[in-house]
Amino acid sequence: MLIETPRLILREFTADDLPAMITFFSDPDVGRYIGGQWSTEEAQKYLQGIMAGQTQQTRHTWELSVALRSTGEVIGSAELVVTNAAHREAEIGYMLARAHWGFGYATEAARALVAFGFDSMGLHRIWATCEPANLGSAHVLEKCGMIREGHLRANRLHKDGAWRDRFLYAVLEDEYRAACGEPQA
Repeated sequence: MLIETPRLILREFTADDLPAMITFFSDPDVGRYIGGQWSTEEAQKYLQGIMAGQTQQTRHTWELSVALRSTGEVIGSAELVVTNAAHREAEIGYMLARAHWGFGYATEAARALVAFGFDSMGLHRIWATCEPANLGSAHVLEKCGMIREGHLRANRLHKDGAWRDRFLYAVLEDEYRAACGEPQA
């Protein structure tokens, strides 16, 4: 799968992307919001799992690399996971290397995933979570048209053994279509 935006390319991960993955997964600033820093071995195992999932007959997860169009440099990852096919619901997530925070790339990647979910997959609801302290991610979700629906208490267990809260955000297809100026059925 390939999704192109004005500044980014979201594409399937390859084995060549491992060094970039190690860079962002091992960063303590990134790790703070993804459950902790990852070792090289953990990143390798994760990449192997992603690549195995790319060949599944029935696919429910699209974990994509986020690369700059201008250079091809992999700067992060973005994913869409169908969490309930019967209810046409999916979760999105994204992560960028620290050096690329604050340039609007996360918003651009997240918007591309939302558009893919509604326009290509026929989803009804797309949701995401972020830690309450991660104000940047909360702003990204709001820029994607998502509304904060709740506060999930002690929802994620981090590597350090601490439970962390998450804010829950979501956008419905009709809200997305209205924001895009499309007529409602």
